Amino acid sequence: MQRITEHLLWAGPYTCSNFYIVLSGSGHAMLIDYGLVSPGHLHFGNDHDGMRALRFVEHHIDQLRDDYGVRDIELAVPTHIHDDHVCGIPFLQKHFGTQCWALDCIAPVIFDPAAWASTPCCFHKPIEVHRILYDGEAFQCRGFDFEIYYAPGQTEYHAFILGKIDGKRIVFGGDNLLNPQAGGIASVIAIHSTVMRNSFHLEMHAAARR
Repeated sequence: MQRITEHLLWAGPYTCSNFYIVLSGSGHAMLIDYGLVSPGHLHFGNDHDGMRALRFVEHHIDQLRDDYGVRDIELAVPTHIHDDHVCGIPFLQKHFGTQCWALDCIAPVIFDPAAWASTPCCFHKPIEVHRILYDGEAFQCRGFDFEIYYAPGQTEYHAFILGKIDGKRIVFGGDNLLNPQAGGIASVIAIHSTVMRNSFHLEMHAAARR
């Protein structure tokens, strides 16, 4: 893991998908996304009963406990619906009783994925959503302030999460902002990722610019 600030960790270089950990300093943590540990676990078919669909493997939990004193992962907030970013949330809910808060366009997809079977890259297992957040809504976790915004791009069902942590303004962009050649979080250059097959519509860019 890479420490961004005193209370913010980034596990991006060591997982298939970026995820972030906000540390409370008292043993509690909030996660932005929690998905696959390796690209080798990606599953592109619709055979959800097959063995490859059982692809989530717990990761980083021991390190969070041993190196950072995390005893309780109390909240997970997904940036978007894609399975490689959310498939670990049921594990957290089972083992930690973790709550999931999600933007209003994300919540129904991850809560009832069977109803969204034609939408690419949905995780096939339902995820319980404890709080629905709305575009522009502010929320807090353990004294840290956040805002969430509707930000379609790689998929229609995507959010940007803005936070103020240790005096720095942070944006959690999920898969909307990518630069695989950046070489590290300090040198990331924002590149908007548009994937036409992920329920993309032409007006998404205008919505994301607001």
